[in-house]
Amino acid sequence: MDIKKHKIINRYYHKNCISCKSWLPATEESFYSVKKNKDGLHSYCKACVLKKAKESMLKNYDKQLERMRERNLLPGMKKAKKKYNSSLKKKKTQQIWQEKNKLKLKNYRLQRDAHKKHNITDVQWQKCKDYFNNKCAYCGLKIEDHKILFKGTYIQGDFHKEHVDHKGANDISNCIPACKSCNSSKHDFAFEEWYNSSNKNFSSERLLKIKEWLNRFKAERQDSERRRRG
Repeated sequence: MDIKKHKIINRYYHKNCISCKSWLPATEESFYSVKKNKDGLHSYCKACVLKKAKESMLKNYDKQLERMRERNLLPGMKKAKKKYNSSLKKKKTQQIWQEKNKLKLKNYRLQRDAHKKHNITDVQWQKCKDYFNNKCAYCGLKIEDHKILFKGTYIQGDFHKEHVDHKGANDISNCIPACKSCNSSKHDFAFEEWYNSSNKNFSSERLLKIKEWLNRFKAERQDSERRRRG
């Protein structure tokens, strides 16, 4: 393992983005998958990959235009050009709509981004995992059996901080540990719309435990409100 690019932080493997130099979990949540790399992950974090792509597009804009002009002179390009113009017209229509709905789009992006991450301390996260006996709250997979691909080898990886309510709070009151498979399967479904008897991993005992965990914080909020009202 390249110690300059990889290290263990809080018991889990992290990777250093060679662009922004940030240490991020060595998972596909932080880095795009690249099979040819030894660890199976891109050298740049996802944010830097997108940034570099945008910079490259702007830098080579004139060259791209020139290549397009040359292609338009080739036989058989008339049909392709017509299709392209149709696509361009559709894109222009989208741009006009976006221009008229800037506030709506801004609110959508803010809401989407707000629910991507949890505002949770390391201590809170560990207590959360301890409550669920260091198992996936949905399927019961033990954390020591939760494997992620790293440098072509499967190693133990941390659980996902799962939003129980996709549109709910970003703190510990709306968080449970979930394995990669369950996190991906649930996506943004409503909790009990997805986690019920039709789910192959469903367990009434685990459902009760999840509800008890969530209700604990609901009760704490109610007590806090009563104390404030005095």
